[in-house]
Amino acid sequence: MFTMKEIQIGNHFFPPQRVAKVDLRQVNATIEIPMDLILGYSTLSKAHWQFDFPLRKWAISQWLDHS
Repeated sequence: MFTMKEIQIGNHFFPPQRVAKVDLRQVNATIEIPMDLILGYSTLSKAHWQFDFPLRKWAISQWLDHS
């Protein structure tokens, strides 16, 4: 387990959070578009996300306040 510093995804800043390190080399060797990271619950739960897979678009429709 590690602590990831604040990151920006799109126009949104996500606070530092605990993350797990996973070696994606074996998986990336078998897929057309390699992955840099996998978003987990700690990141996804901070917002309402909209994914349009056919159009390859995404958006955050609402930021959630967990204070």
